[in-house]
Amino acid sequence: MPSSMETKAKDALAQPDRVAAGFFLFRRDRGEIRYLVLWNARRDEPGFPKGHAEKGESLRETALRETLEETGVGDVRIGMWFERRMRYRVRAGLKEVVYFVGETTASDVTLSPEHSRAAWMTYDEVCATLTHDSLRAEFVRAGAYLKDAALRRGLTPSQGRALLIQHAGADASVVAHTTEVAAVARALADRCVEVGIEVNADFVETCAWLHDIGRSVAHDERHPLEGHRIVTAAGHPGYAPTCISHYTKGRSPQLLGLDKKLARAMHEACDLATFGWEEQLVALADAMVAGTKRVTLEARRDDLVARHGSVAFFEHAHRAVREIRVLFEQRVGSDLYSLLGL
Repeated sequence: MPSSMETKAKDALAQPDRVAAGFFLFRRDRGEIRYLVLWNARRDEPGFPKGHAEKGESLRETALRETLEETGVGDVRIGMWFERRMRYRVRAGLKEVVYFVGETTASDVTLSPEHSRAAWMTYDEVCATLTHDSLRAEFVRAGAYLKDAALRRGLTPSQGRALLIQHAGADASVVAHTTEVAAVARALADRCVEVGIEVNADFVETCAWLHDIGRSVAHDERHPLEGHRIVTAAGHPGYAPTCISHYTKGRSPQLLGLDKKLARAMHEACDLATFGWEEQLVALADAMVAGTKRVTLEARRDDLVARHGSVAFFEHAHRAVREIRVLFEQRVGSDLYSLLGL
């Protein structure tokens, strides 16, 4: 009799007998993300809007149709890059369910007879409610992709530093550079707090400690994804997106001229269409440290061009951080360079 591991390996390669699609459907409520959970009327199990694909439909079309039928919600904006597949055995054979993320502004739900109740829940409430570990694991990936603030906990700046040293300790230059970036990021975050801007300064500093952790594996354009992988594998997915966003700086990886396969992987890892203020502070701090020295944005760009040549990537990056600088100075009422002693 084959083991469960052997069965899973076989199922991963097999053609599914049934295919379904659905959404991790969410809405934003006063800065907080809430997800729609439905309870199956027959088994009273919590889950998400989904259903079987009909002939001729794309999977996204299936998810939209099933969501409308099961909830009455028809206004859904589909996340372009997030797609997770689950496979499991049912009476009819091997079933595959594909989940996308979908955002709506609707709050009212009209249930079909398939479901007995529905609730808009926070990330923590959903995790506590779901009864299947495999579905919960995929939901956690959705929360991390959406950069849900509920995942921004569990690490202090000192713990972030320890995680960096654990992985990049052999490369003293990475640790030294990151030490200064973390100090700059903290100074920027503290200034925001002083003037009443809502910023989690510890989160900003911790992300700064981790932003280059991927350089423990690769020093080229792969390091953002490697960093995301390391931080996620360590159990801190809420801190992983900055490993990528400090590098892309709110720009599409395709625009930056990155390899198509690499760009796609970055998009799939986290929602690059959103570039929050705390992420921007980390990107700005990184752009103001050359080696271990604080420098102006212009000096940092010139240093990169001198070492690597005039690459379009650096020009895109420089324009991005220059925009962040303008916004920072407008919001805090201080000259950035004076604040950092430049």
